[in-house]
Amino acid sequence: ALRLQTHLDRLVAKFPRYIEQKRGRGLMAGLKCRSPAVVGRVHDVAFENGLLIESSGPNRDVIKVLPPITISDAELDLGITILEHALQEQDNA
Repeated sequence: ALRLQTHLDRLVAKFPRYIEQKRGRGLMAGLKCRSPAVVGRVHDVAFENGLLIESSGPNRDVIKVLPPITISDAELDLGITILEHALQEQDNA
């Protein structure tokens, strides 16, 4: 859980133009984005690269991050790498 939270803190710091804040705790977390459009575009790029993510929140502006409890460090790192790539692609949108 600490590894995930550390990764998410890094993403919040790296992409303040897209992410307002990290929410949740442990392995139940979310990234509140500045708009639902960002979530939609991140979802599409992540899916194209093999990562399934969902949105939540009343405005569908939160990227849910809910890895299974059995996830390995390598799998978690790969998922975060894909999510980071999807966020970087927003600069090209």
